[in-house]
Amino acid sequence: MALVSFSDLYRVLSESRSQTEWVEATANYLGGATPEDAAWVLNFLLGKRLKRQLNKDRMETLAIMASGMPQWLFDECRKVARDTAETAALILPDPPASTRGSAFLSIAETMDKEILPLSGMADRDRDGAVTRSWSCMSTSERLLYNRLILGSLRMKIPERLLVQAISRASGVSTTTIRLRLSRPWVVSPDAYIALVAPETKETTLIASRPFGTSAPWNEARPDRGLCSEWRAEWKWTGIRVQIVRTGDRVLIWSRNGELLNNRYAEIEFACSRFPAGSVLEGHIVTYLAKPIERPEPRTAKSDILDRSALVVFDVLSAGSEDVRGRPHRERMRLLDLIAESLPDPIHLDELDALNNPGARSLGGVLYAAQELVVRNWEDLEAALDTAREMNADGIMLKRRDATYGEDQHGEPGSYAWNAPSHIATAVLIYAERGQGPDPSQHLEYTLGVRRQSDWVPIAKVRSNLAEEERSQVETFVRQNTMERFGPVRTVKPELLFEVVFDDVTPSSRHKAGFTLKRPRLGGWIQGASLELVTRFEDLVSLLRK
Repeated sequence: MALVSFSDLYRVLSESRSQTEWVEATANYLGGATPEDAAWVLNFLLGKRLKRQLNKDRMETLAIMASGMPQWLFDECRKVARDTAETAALILPDPPASTRGSAFLSIAETMDKEILPLSGMADRDRDGAVTRSWSCMSTSERLLYNRLILGSLRMKIPERLLVQAISRASGVSTTTIRLRLSRPWVVSPDAYIALVAPETKETTLIASRPFGTSAPWNEARPDRGLCSEWRAEWKWTGIRVQIVRTGDRVLIWSRNGELLNNRYAEIEFACSRFPAGSVLEGHIVTYLAKPIERPEPRTAKSDILDRSALVVFDVLSAGSEDVRGRPHRERMRLLDLIAESLPDPIHLDELDALNNPGARSLGGVLYAAQELVVRNWEDLEAALDTAREMNADGIMLKRRDATYGEDQHGEPGSYAWNAPSHIATAVLIYAERGQGPDPSQHLEYTLGVRRQSDWVPIAKVRSNLAEEERSQVETFVRQNTMERFGPVRTVKPELLFEVVFDDVTPSSRHKAGFTLKRPRLGGWIQGASLELVTRFEDLVSLLRK
């Protein structure tokens, strides 16, 4: 596929803000590319860059010489373009069609013939090669070429979108593509052929299973029956994952199909002790000594500063046998058998310090969800009131006779019973234009409380007010704006709102020193005095210790 096709893809990824267009353009390119071209393009889409073959100062000198443009005019052009590679590409004229040899080269041929050989050339030969390449390229091709030889080409797109594009181009499932991309990428046609090869039985075995869903207990209001027919566990906040143990591999799949192996290496190591053929489900949680708290999202390159643990709460496969069709009580017995089969506990520094009645240690960073011992529904409701003290969000209720995902009548097999939410009164301090039927309306509200003499933002919520109230607030915002920062207005602190939230967690990234979990607008308190605003100290007192 000609270099011009790659430059078209680069233009879409650089200029368009539509993720749909990114996926479509990438899929169309990969669908028509040779394995040699696709391997190189995928290398760039994964965020990898080439070693620099030419520095900016030398490119500037060569561009001035090739164009005959004076230095001062080049400098003025660069002030507008703000980029040496783009300026050098724009000031040279497009060549006649008869001399556009590079336009017929593929990206793989361009790399092999025009770019990679530069590193072994003497300075004079390299300068001549670059100038000759420019003379055969259009403006868009020169821009791409310049970025490549400067080592500044950036065209990485989010992994989930890249996976979608490759899947669309190849017909291979996104799960399989994501699994294959988890290995180090090597630029070769064989690597790309293996990436898009038809799925095998082995691939299916090491993929995650569809995650079951839980219904909200308060909204669903199922027939509760006897309390003894249900298993109750604490509802932890964390990253829901499936652990696939097959052969000599351990795979940690998140709910959105992302592999987390390189982010939670200590959990991957501990899970290697599970029997081969096991697939278990649980939550990755972080903790400092006793409390279990929500993990901050880790990136592949981040330092492991928190202490993470895996709390296992279900078994989907045992001994390579799919057990999702068995009742929940049987799957829990299988979890007990797996726990008993583990060798001596592995102790990793202080990672075994989790001491919480909601989970029993399986050694190291592994824990099994523990059943709450209650006699009746009244006891369970009393336990729900203590959920926040346990650093839990509520209680999970699972029918003992339900298969994975649903019971014998097709109803949900598990329910989430959330602990009561908190309510605070805060004042509107910022309003921002948001997406909606009328993008000119300010529908994003930042609410704050007073700390000493300052108003400190505590939550950003989207307006859910009725049309009449929303219109009144909009009028107030426009008439009482003190400052403007793009789409954001600072308004006089006079309007009071209720903000509903689940918890307060510490955060060094927020001015208040904490963040509210799942904040939402409770309503507008009209005509209220600022004396009703919740005290800053009261919110601090709710922080998880």
